[in-house]
Amino acid sequence: MTTPDFSAPRVSPLAVEAAQLFDLAHGLEAAQDYGAAFQVFDQANRIRRSELFPEGLARLADAKAAGNRSTYTAAFIRDHAGTGHPSAAPIFVVGMPRSGSTLLEQILISHRDVRGLGECNAMVGLVEGRRPFDVQTPDHFRRMGAEYLGVLRSLGWSGSRRIVDKSLMNFLVVGLIHLIFPRAAIVHATRDPVDTCLSIWRRNFNDGNDTSYDLEDIGRDYRRYREMMNHWDAVLPGRAHEVRHGDLVADPEPQMRRLIAAVGMNWDPACLQFYNSRRHAVGGAAEQVRSPLSPSGVGRWRKYRDHLGPLFAALGPYAPP
Repeated sequence: MTTPDFSAPRVSPLAVEAAQLFDLAHGLEAAQDYGAAFQVFDQANRIRRSELFPEGLARLADAKAAGNRSTYTAAFIRDHAGTGHPSAAPIFVVGMPRSGSTLLEQILISHRDVRGLGECNAMVGLVEGRRPFDVQTPDHFRRMGAEYLGVLRSLGWSGSRRIVDKSLMNFLVVGLIHLIFPRAAIVHATRDPVDTCLSIWRRNFNDGNDTSYDLEDIGRDYRRYREMMNHWDAVLPGRAHEVRHGDLVADPEPQMRRLIAAVGMNWDPACLQFYNSRRHAVGGAAEQVRSPLSPSGVGRWRKYRDHLGPLFAALGPYAPP
């Protein structure tokens, strides 16, 4: 009798076909055949999307965003200020996928006093299945902070250095992070909206990101994210330090110095040589931060402008004029 092999997850024939098409599309793009590349990317994305259920996930995300906006008002945040963890100061990097967040993490963890855990989803795990705004005791948010730090320790953090949590979906809970960790640094990675969305669409993600295989879906995701960040800017003005990817690529050292100052640390020249660091960011874009900054991805969307009508429509006010 043959023993089943459970050592690796099964990959469907459609997923294999899609992966081959993504590779072909990137090859066509490298050859500057953008029309053909778009058609193959589109075919690959349609195949990936056919095995997923993005509509249900989008509705769930809409509900979470709306709930957070209605709960975390300026008055709510003011009423519960000072009840969080008094001393810990994690660094949270938030934003959309493909927004330059891995680059920011790599710059940060190149600093001698910082370590990273990638997209550990510790805060997401803390929030799921509970209502953090149903405050039962005066130390509710402090207790949540202690629980979060316990998760980080279970993942290998010793507590001796600043820690970077690059779980991008934390953009939904910036208000909660502020209440739990009033001393936390929150870094908002941003990039040109169309470059961000196109870069998502061009990538074959290993798992998750189930709404990332259709330009309209991605555009709606982007609008939801920006509306959420606009809310935090309104109720917590200046709380998140924004780093624009285009500015970082164009003028690296001043942007890096501002980033390090914004998270409350002294400058470390090692940040400039982030690509030579012995510590590496973990994630889908990690390979891209092991070489110096390049402007090659800035404005890539213009090569595909004639094909991006559905994305522009979904982006609404964030679409180019």
